[in-house]
Amino acid sequence: METKRTLSALLTLSLAAFAPACGGGDDGEDFPEAQHVTVKSALPRKAAGAADSAEVKSVTRAQREFNAALFNQLSDTFAGKNAAISALSIHEALGMTWAGAKGETASQMAAVLRFGADTHAGLNSLGQALDSRRDVTINIANSFWSRPDKVWMDGYLDTLAEYYGAGVETLDFAGAPEDSRKFINKWVEKKTSDRIKDLLPPGSITSDTAAVLTNAVYFKAPWAKAFETSDTHDAAFHLAGGSTITVPFVSDNAADVLYAEGEGWQAVQKDFKGGDLAMLFILPAEGADFGAFSRSVDADKFDGIVASLDYNQVALQLPKFKFTSSATLKSPLSAMGMTVPFETSADFTGMTEGSSLAIGEIFHKTFVALDEKEVEAAAATSVIVEDKASAPAEISFIAERPFLFAIRDLSTGAVLFYGQVMNPSED
Repeated sequence: METKRTLSALLTLSLAAFAPACGGGDDGEDFPEAQHVTVKSALPRKAAGAADSAEVKSVTRAQREFNAALFNQLSDTFAGKNAAISALSIHEALGMTWAGAKGETASQMAAVLRFGADTHAGLNSLGQALDSRRDVTINIANSFWSRPDKVWMDGYLDTLAEYYGAGVETLDFAGAPEDSRKFINKWVEKKTSDRIKDLLPPGSITSDTAAVLTNAVYFKAPWAKAFETSDTHDAAFHLAGGSTITVPFVSDNAADVLYAEGEGWQAVQKDFKGGDLAMLFILPAEGADFGAFSRSVDADKFDGIVASLDYNQVALQLPKFKFTSSATLKSPLSAMGMTVPFETSADFTGMTEGSSLAIGEIFHKTFVALDEKEVEAAAATSVIVEDKASAPAEISFIAERPFLFAIRDLSTGAVLFYGQVMNPSED
């Protein structure tokens, strides 16, 4: 019987630079210098293509399609809960993983994740475009944690360097698996400003772990026009089950925002400072089945809602909220058709010779908070791979019942975060 050593890929929505420490403590944050070596291709990161290039448009459309499909697949897991996912983060980590996949493994990943010939170049250009956004904080980092004795193929290391800005950082998985796990979790916490904690659960890294691919993303943006704290007030929020709770709402009785409405829905989009990004809110009609409505929002419907937005003056009320959500992704991705990458027949020989690798589990965790001044969001994904990773306006938008939201980059169409608020009072 073939044994599979563990290769993990970790994604975090904290976009920040990578700076591991060296030392040795109980929290696993530090390791001796001799155990921490960097191996990286000499090739520089490729220059970014234009934000409106075909490769970026292809990648962002793929992310919107995958975002809708995965969120719908997770509908039972997320039922009745505040929840969010980041297709951007998942694509970064699984993009690095897919770079080493071959045969049916690569084909299934491409089909489910909507990857294609332009994926690596598109992700590289998109990441650099987001890094350049004004007046907001968006930090993106990728890295690859490896057991010291593993040898990775030169071509694979070239792809990591050129398109993901990543190299290989060694950790002593065999001798100190729990310290390694804690070290990576500490890295995640730092890159998400402590918003994502304990991404990798106890036991997720073992003495058989070969590598951990890591992406981190962090987002924080002030509103272009902040809500006045004096206008914040308590009001009723109607839960999906029929009961009502009282929560604080931010309010602007004459907000100049993008607005649209259609059969069974209203939508409003409010800009962040700098004008490059915005947050879209989609409110189902009163009395609608939220689950059924959410499942109906595929990429085409989402794009249609965005295309119909137009400036208007709106009496806008949104509940303040802050929550963390999590999900494992092996089951939903398998149900979507990505089965071989999780099986012993998986082919990741594009990464390393003489070993067979298979994804064991994928952990995903997000954080989103909204208040009068700003929105903050973070996410982390860990792919465990095993070896064989004014005056009141006439229009009102009162989010007094469950709604969907998306944090969008306007010029590229990228959706950084997508989620639902079912109960603003729950963390």
